[in-house]
Order: sequence, then C-alpha cells, then structure tokens
Amino acid sequence: MREHDRFFFEQIADGVWRAEVDPPLPIEAEEEEQVRRCATTARLVDCNEAMLRMYACVEPAQLVGSRLGDSFDLSDPRSLGFFRAFVRGGYRASDLESNELDRNGEPRSFLNNLVGVVENGQLTRIWGTRRDISERKAAEEAGRAARNQLAALVQASPLPIVGIKPTGEVVSWNPAAETVFGWTAEETIGRRLLNIPGDKQEEFDGLRARVAAGHPSTGFETQRLRRDGTLLDVIISTAPLQGADGKTDGLVAIYTDITGRRRAEEELRQSQEELRQAQKMEAVGRLAGGIAHDFNNLLTAILSYSEMLLGELPAGAPMRDDIEQIRQAGTRAAELTNQLLAFSRRQLLQLRSVSLNEVVSAVDRILRRLIGEDIELRTELAADLRLTRADPGQMEQVLLNLAVNSRDAMPGGGRLTISTGNAEVGEVPSARWGRLEPGSYVTLTVRDTGSGMSPEVQERIFEPFFTTKEQGKGTGLGLSTVYGIVRQVGGHVFVTSAEGSGSVFTIYLPAGDAGAEPAAPAVPTAPVRGASETILLVEDEQLVRNLTREILVRNGYEVLQAADGLEALSAAAAYDGAIHLMLTDVVMPRMSGRELVERILPLRPEMRVLYVSGYSDEAIARQGQLTPGVELLPKPFTPGVLTTKIRELLDRDP
Repeated sequence: MREHDRFFFEQIADGVWRAEVDPPLPIEAEEEEQVRRCATTARLVDCNEAMLRMYACVEPAQLVGSRLGDSFDLSDPRSLGFFRAFVRGGYRASDLESNELDRNGEPRSFLNNLVGVVENGQLTRIWGTRRDISERKAAEEAGRAARNQLAALVQASPLPIVGIKPTGEVVSWNPAAETVFGWTAEETIGRRLLNIPGDKQEEFDGLRARVAAGHPSTGFETQRLRRDGTLLDVIISTAPLQGADGKTDGLVAIYTDITGRRRAEEELRQSQEELRQAQKMEAVGRLAGGIAHDFNNLLTAILSYSEMLLGELPAGAPMRDDIEQIRQAGTRAAELTNQLLAFSRRQLLQLRSVSLNEVVSAVDRILRRLIGEDIELRTELAADLRLTRADPGQMEQVLLNLAVNSRDAMPGGGRLTISTGNAEVGEVPSARWGRLEPGSYVTLTVRDTGSGMSPEVQERIFEPFFTTKEQGKGTGLGLSTVYGIVRQVGGHVFVTSAEGSGSVFTIYLPAGDAGAEPAAPAVPTAPVRGASETILLVEDEQLVRNLTREILVRNGYEVLQAADGLEALSAAAAYDGAIHLMLTDVVMPRMSGRELVERILPLRPEMRVLYVSGYSDEAIARQGQLTPGVELLPKPFTPGVLTTKIRELLDRDP
C-alpha cells in the first residue's frame, strides 16, 4: 500500500480491513459452501487503528490472521445470515449489520460495507469498512424495551388509556377502555372518539386543542359516554406526545372512573341530610307531642264536661246550642292534636293486616267530592297486592291529606292518579329507595299534574306548620301528618317533583302475609253504667282527675283516687276491700304508670289495669303500636268512651 494511501487508511474514523480467501473460493460453488468458506477461510491480513479499537485490541497481531467468522457466534442463524447476504449480493453489501464479540467477549454491533474481489472465477479477497453502532443499538434496544414495558403497563392498566391523533382519531385503546366504555379496540381505532356526549363535544375540542398546543391537563372532571348510553363521571389527565422533531404528533388520555365515588358521595350527602332532617323533625316532634299531651288533658275536660252538660239539658234548652258549639270546637281541637301526635309519632295506632286497595276504595267517594269536578280521579289498583300492617283509619287520613295537597296544586283542574303495587328492594343501596331495608313492600302512589315544587320547597314539605298556601288557607300539618303516620308503621315516603311538571308521592310499607282482620267497632257515645265496682284512679293532672272521678261516680262506681304512683300504692295497701280496676296515667312524676303496675299487681293480682295517656309512651306502646295484652285509652276521651272501655275490661273473662 502506497504511503499516502496508508496515511488515509489510518486516519479514517471507520474501521477498514482487508481479508484474503485462501484457498480462493470458486463462485460456482453451492451457496451454503460459499457462506461457510467466507466465514472460515477468509482471514484478516490488514486493518487500521480504528478497527483494532472496535475489537478492544491494541496490537495488529491480536486481530490480523483471524478468520472473519471468529468474532461471530456461528451457532446464531443471524451470523450466517450476514455472510449469506454478502454472497447473495454478488459479493457486495451496503449498510449490512453484524452482531459480533470483541476480544473481551463483549457484544458489539457494526454497520458494514463489503466488496469482494473476483479473479478468474474465484473470490480471492474481501475489502470492508465498518462503523461501530453498538451504543446506538443499545439505545435502540433500551428504547424498545421501555416501549414494550410501557405497552405492557398500558395493556395491564386498570385505568382506560387512549391515544389519539391531534385531529382526534383514535390510535390506541387499551383493554380497560374496552371494559369501562364498552367499545372494542377494533371498533374505535381509526375513528373519532365515540365516548364524547353530544353536549360535551365543544368542551372536548377545546381540551384537545390546548393539549395539542403543548399544554398538558390533569384532574379535568367531566362526563363520558358508555356504549349502552349511560353517562360516567370521569377525571381525565391528558398530555401531548411529541415526535423526533419535537412537534406534537398525538395525545394520550388517562381516565379515572369516579362514578362510584360520586354516587357514594351523593349517598353520604343524602344520608347526612336525612339525619339532619330526622334530627330536626324529632326535635319538633318532641315539642309537638308535648304540646299535644297537655292539650289532650284540657280537651278531655272540655269534651267530657260539655257532653255531661248536654246529657243533663233538655232538648230546646237555651244554652244547649252554645254548649254544642263548645263540644264541636273541642272536637276540632282534638283532631288538630291528633295530627300533632301523628307527626311526632306518638299516636296510638290500632294495627291490623289491611289491603291498601281497600283503603283506596273506602275513600273513593269522599275523594271525588273533596277534589271537585274539574279534577279527574284515576285509580290503578294492583290485582295481586300484598297486605301490610297498618291502621286503616290513619292510612285513609294519609290518602286524604295527599289528595288535598294535590288538589291545591291544581287550581285550574288536572288529573289525580292513585295507584298501588308490590315492590322488592334489593341488597344493593339505591338512590331510588334511599335507606329502605331490603325486603318486600307494598306501595301507594299519588300522582298529580299540578304546579310541582322547587327543590327548596321539597326539602321542607314534611316540616310541621310549613305551607306555601296563603295565610288562613292551611295549617301546614297535612304532609307532616303523612310523614309521621308512615314512619310510625315502619314505612317511608318519597317525593319527586319539578316546577310545572306535577308531583309524585310514593309510600313504601313493609309487606305482610297475614289475612285481613275485621274493622274496629264503632266508638260508642252514651255512657255505660257500672255495678258498684271499686276503681283506683291515678292521675297527676288535678283537672283530669276530678273530671274522671265525677264520670265514674255518676256511672255507679266506687272511686279511690291518687295523684301519683306512691299515693296509689298507699291507697291500695290501706283499702281492705277488692279493687276491681286501676285506671292510671302513663307519664307521672316520681313513678311512671308502668312501674306502678309492676309494683302493685303482686299486691292485687286480680285487679284489671287500664292506662290513659295523652300520647302513647314507649314504656307502654313500642313505637306507638299497642303491645298485645296492654290496654290503653288515649286522651281526649268522653264519658261514653271511658265507661264503655272500663265495662269491657271488667266483663272480660280472667
């Protein structure tokens, strides 16, 4: 090699080498023979310094004389493929990659250019240049591994991850996106996103444009569509994907489905609101119940004394009409206190198995007169309706109150629909059922086409004394009475309404399987005389005690009286004769009526007991439902009601 050629040979950065094929290789030989011979009989005879460095050699003797195939793993098909490509290319190859080992056994990658010299039909020598691309290949391999890892993470991610072009077409759609949104990758890739709700398209286009301009977005809350049409609440984090030129060539979006969390938050909010409302209703209920208790004591006196006076006055007496007006006013006041008791859930209910269909049928005629001719009344009664435990009279009151509320919401006429049905409430909590326990229920629904209610009004409709009517047009107790009666028998009442779209009240009552029971007998009016039996009267309210004593004495009873439980125990101990019945108040100072009964019955085991109270105390009636074997007479009562109940107890077989 001439001197100036040698200078160039040594200064070039690429590795330059020359190999002699000895013996020369006939070009007519079989391809596989040529491949083998190139690898095993072509030996290096010259190379430059750059070539030495590529193989971690410092002296030419470390490399010169070696076969071309010595740096290859010839058991690797890729190695023989290198020589095969050279042979098939007519002993020429450009940018041919090789994977070899240096003298330290470290893997190296080269990009080769090869030229074979053919003389007299034989390959005699090979010239070659090579560039070390080991670092580039390592970087490519690391990048490939990272991409594979990223792809695996995307595929395994529990979160939907979607890649799109800047123009909006989908380029990737992972399995989680298939699961959450319902569309497969095949259905989405190449198309614009299918999960954008119509009212969110403009929002999405704006977000896409901002991210494509290089502004990532995190924590963006919005809604996306499922294939079945349901809406999902999601948080989206979006970032641009940049190409080698630094320009944005795509976007990636990660979705977090927060529908369940939002539902849980809403259910928690509803529960907290229901608790707050229940606490408020309970506080007002205690006040209402206490007022009703005191009023019932007074009304007992007003109704009883007016009835006794009417019984003594002859027909046509000048004062008879005045006293009748007093009695009627007392009766109306008693109805008002009953509403207070119903709201406060302290009213005594006479529960029995009833059909809501019978309740609706019983008040049908009254309802038609009540709502007027300009309102159409429809009833839709389930043929297979289950029974429920309720007080029929109170359920009629519930229906009447709801009908009046609907009538007042339709001053220009409309349609009132009353329907019954069966319902099954599942184990999974639902916003539709609120806090209903799982099980079987019967429903009573009252639907109107009236003016509807705002959300603010709906929040307060069951509060006592709350009304949207003009002053003097309502007491504000109608719907609170409905609420109290329904809750007292273990039911729930739900309302859905919108201004201008009417209202729907739906009552859920626990279903029962017992047969229907006969209706309670009519309340008597005339007093029933006794047979000189002795009655122990225990009442802390002096007005009521004096009144009751007078009623009993007038009707032939001997009366022992006491102002509280301790006095009653002393009176019973001091009296030598038989005491046939004890008539006692429930709530008294120093000793309750129930405690008195527990202490006195061992002394007087044959004595009958009748409780009297302004409301049903939990010590006697659990949740207002009369405990079997316990007799309780609610206030206010009249002489006829009191004496009939006493006579019934005294005449009953032991």
